[in-house]
Amino acid sequence: MSGGGSKTQTVGYWYKYLQAFALSLGQLDAVLEFRAGGRTAWRGIVTETSRIYVNALTLWGGKKKEGGLQGYMDLQLGDADQQPNDYLKAHLGADQPSYRGKAMAIWRGGRWGAMNPYPKRAELKVRRILKGWDDDAAWYPEKAEIQLAYANFDYDQAGWKYKVEAPGSDADYSSPSYDDSGWESGVGGFGNIAQGEFSVGTYVSPGVGKGIWIRRTFDAVAGLPLNIRVAHDDGAWLWVNGQEVSISPTADYFLGTATVPGTLVTARNVIALKVLDSIPAGSPTAIFAALAMDQGEYELLAMNPAHILYDSLTARDMQGEPTALINDASFRAAADTLYEEGFGVCTTYDFDEDIEDFQQRILDVIGGALTQSREDGQYYLDLIRRTDDPESLPVIESDDIKSLTLEPSAITEQVNELVVEWYDVENNVKKSTPPMQSRGAVHAAGQVISETIQYPEIPVESLALRVQARDLAARSTPLTKGTLTTNRRNDIWRLRKGQKVRLQAPEDGVADMIVVLGDIDYGNVKDGQIKMKVVEDVYSMPETTYVESQPSQTPPLYTPPAAPPAQRLIEAPYVEVVANLSAADLAVYPDDTGV
Repeated sequence: MSGGGSKTQTVGYWYKYLQAFALSLGQLDAVLEFRAGGRTAWRGIVTETSRIYVNALTLWGGKKKEGGLQGYMDLQLGDADQQPNDYLKAHLGADQPSYRGKAMAIWRGGRWGAMNPYPKRAELKVRRILKGWDDDAAWYPEKAEIQLAYANFDYDQAGWKYKVEAPGSDADYSSPSYDDSGWESGVGGFGNIAQGEFSVGTYVSPGVGKGIWIRRTFDAVAGLPLNIRVAHDDGAWLWVNGQEVSISPTADYFLGTATVPGTLVTARNVIALKVLDSIPAGSPTAIFAALAMDQGEYELLAMNPAHILYDSLTARDMQGEPTALINDASFRAAADTLYEEGFGVCTTYDFDEDIEDFQQRILDVIGGALTQSREDGQYYLDLIRRTDDPESLPVIESDDIKSLTLEPSAITEQVNELVVEWYDVENNVKKSTPPMQSRGAVHAAGQVISETIQYPEIPVESLALRVQARDLAARSTPLTKGTLTTNRRNDIWRLRKGQKVRLQAPEDGVADMIVVLGDIDYGNVKDGQIKMKVVEDVYSMPETTYVESQPSQTPPLYTPPAAPPAQRLIEAPYVEVVANLSAADLAVYPDDTGV
């Protein structure tokens, strides 16, 4: 590098490196992003062994600071026929391995920073869901991928905000911070005559100079461009996040396209369209406004946790169990449930972690149990969810119970405020949900009892909020826990941790209670007893009935005080609920929730 003036002077250097990065043990589905020094240098989708060009010379401030990146990178996804890399052969000798079955990234000696001789840390975001399985055959591929986030909306969806403006209005509603909550909401498109494949969803009458504004807030994959289709009659102006975006005409004047650069796209965006009838030209008998958008093939895909657990059990380089030891029906049922819930996770296994600890991490997130049956030796995956048919559950009755010790918990012992830490894979940063409180539990305890749970496997906030609500409900509810000792009759020895049973033990004060089984000590044939931990099922609490002791017939030794004044429990007005909850808290609860 040279400074200014009449005489050149070297003030620093650009640096070039040969670098090879091992990405994974096993084949990859795709490489999605390349970062260095904590900043994104390239983003896209590479689904097969390829060479990409990285042009980010100003990534770290350009040549006046610490330079940037410029050069080629080979992405080898671990194919079975992968060949030795030509660049490594040319510079490190011809005797190079091909690294088959191992994904690699090779930086081909391009520029990597300036002024600082120490290369900045590189990071690559990769996807491995359907590839890398033993024998290259993914189990139950139909439910392996779970879509968590993507940028896509159709013009005819409900929820569009719109405003009709009189001729001559110069109002500007393009700012993303503008409050459009007072606008009407409708189904797109807006107008009186359809255009192309865009039909009328909300009728608006035409008129010379009359205007239609439509707005929508939407999520997208930050940093990637958007493809917009615009239907307009007549003149049209488009804004994304407050920046005007030009509309390119097509063969049909009333249909245009626009490309929003990735630099303008964030995780949460606002789009606005303004259409004026007959301006700058056109017929006064028609008006129309509509938008449709997609973000190409890019979408945030996560792996079904049931598939992660299945792979961890059967992969030769992990637990290595034969597939015959997997109860396929239970794993498929769990995979179906998680798929329907949109419950995908993103995580890594680096072989420094015990496989059992890795599996437990996944189970803690999804609320499940992985056990091996004593009956058939197979592994079962049981999700702890609401029981739709309690009558179908196994029943443990008094005749089988040797002892039952129940310990009701007090409201003052329960967590009533919860925070969930999750990992934003799109921005490569750890985040936390806003604190969520159980207001009734806080009031009953007289104080806030807070807890923070770490779920780095959760990649998006919407899922973190759902898990937060689930865990808060379990932690803030006083549940009865206990220790149950039974005989070995009536197939009790077949029960597994994570299953639910019904306890019917009137002698111990329980007429009917659904409990979830915890740790089980199966004992041995000689002692003939099984000891297990049980906890009341939080989903089935309203169905639990207890036996009350028969009151004594002896006359009271004193006269009881007068009954307290009559009291009523009423549902809180909606306006008070809104005023006392944050927007995030309010969004978690179903529409039919009462307080």
